[in-house]
Amino acid sequence: MAKRTVEVPGMSEVSVHGPAELDLECAASAVAQALRPSLADRNGREFWVASAVASHLGMTKDTVHRMCESGELEGAFRRGPGGHWRIPREAVDKFFASTRPVRGRAR
Repeated sequence: MAKRTVEVPGMSEVSVHGPAELDLECAASAVAQALRPSLADRNGREFWVASAVASHLGMTKDTVHRMCESGELEGAFRRGPGGHWRIPREAVDKFFASTRPVRGRAR
């Protein structure tokens, strides 16, 4: 296995471990795709996956799944039976804004 570095859009260099014939451009594209927090539908609405929401809000993916199931994140839906959660960006922003402490107020 060879260790090489590749530049990923929006990041600095990333180390890639793999066979010498590994296509670095393909690897960089895959890393960039995996790090992209959101997806867009045909109408341009932005949706996040549960792992990105968990990272953004500082909680576990299981907590995000429970919030989706309980309706706390409005508009969240599963893609296909037993599929991955898709969470509207507006729901993430609304939840984040409601949980941030207001300056000068006690918790």
